[in-house]
Amino acid sequence: MRNACIAITIDDQQWSTIYGLHHVSAAAALRDLGVDSVVVRAPSPVRSASNPRDVLADRPWVESLQNAGLRVFVAIDLFDDRALLERFPDARPVNALGEQSWAPPLDGAICPTHDGVIELLSAHVATLLDVLAPDGVTLRSAHFPGFWPDWTIEPDYPFSGEDQWCFCDRCRAAFAADAGITLSGVSIGSDAAGILALHRQPWLIWRARRLTLAIDRVLTASGARSRGIETMLATLPFVAADFGGIDVRRTIGGQDLAMLAGAIDTFELVTEMQVLNRHPVWLGQVVREAIRQLPGSRSVLCALQISPHHQGRNRASQIDVGDLSVTADAIRQAGADGLVLSSWTDLLADQFAGGRKTALVREIIAAWS
Repeated sequence: MRNACIAITIDDQQWSTIYGLHHVSAAAALRDLGVDSVVVRAPSPVRSASNPRDVLADRPWVESLQNAGLRVFVAIDLFDDRALLERFPDARPVNALGEQSWAPPLDGAICPTHDGVIELLSAHVATLLDVLAPDGVTLRSAHFPGFWPDWTIEPDYPFSGEDQWCFCDRCRAAFAADAGITLSGVSIGSDAAGILALHRQPWLIWRARRLTLAIDRVLTASGARSRGIETMLATLPFVAADFGGIDVRRTIGGQDLAMLAGAIDTFELVTEMQVLNRHPVWLGQVVREAIRQLPGSRSVLCALQISPHHQGRNRASQIDVGDLSVTADAIRQAGADGLVLSSWTDLLADQFAGGRKTALVREIIAAWS
């Protein structure tokens, strides 16, 4: 059995701006917590291109973490970035009803087939590797548009044409050429209806292949692959049987784990249970199905959510130590290779409020060793 990986996400600078830690003492605190890896959010590609000093400013932080014996992954949002859409307005995706994604939460969604976006992302990752010298990269928002927290409000979310992406001119033309078919061209909606009714399976395979190719292009062109940089993918956590058996990870998100295994080393299942509105028993299905779909050389991690988000709408208003303990046990018993704790900011907030989550997290980590 491979050694467990215990990572923690850090998506902001509150450890410094709120809690007053220096980057050296912060790194020591994370080492003492027991994690072996840290996932830090990188500046956006548009921001770093216009001001390279934003990337350089993170170098002392990354060095301190590595000097403390921690592996560092830089996290990049691939296909959800409003600033990228301002640079490439024709990258805004179109759903099966012919509608573009102007309203939150999909107002930053990007079509994964846009060459200009892929080239800019590749250059951005190359800069991160050159300047920060991380041990790995974590790819987030690496799927076709879809705000999955909205799917879990009710047990039977009604998927419709609003959830089917992308039918932009570029995607329709490329699919028609690859599939050797002719579309009516009457409207986006009529083309989409024809594709989904007559060519659904080739369309789903094509989307998954194009998403995998986009991810592989970023990793190859940036030099991540040639440098041996470890790659982690934040993965939609649903099993094929969810939502009436429509396999939303593949048919809505476009993520095919078997395809993606050629480009990705580690798969993080985003099992934020309070947001997902699921019972921990469900985790066994999630982990086992992912393991079945992947080669044995690939690792499967699960997110462990520390504090509640997207509250209300049938979701729990809090996550107590009992919830954390039961969820962590379920993940370990299901056979996952480790955890991604989400996030250090939430853990610090609990710690400074006199909570017991930090002590429990230490126990959880010890149970994996």
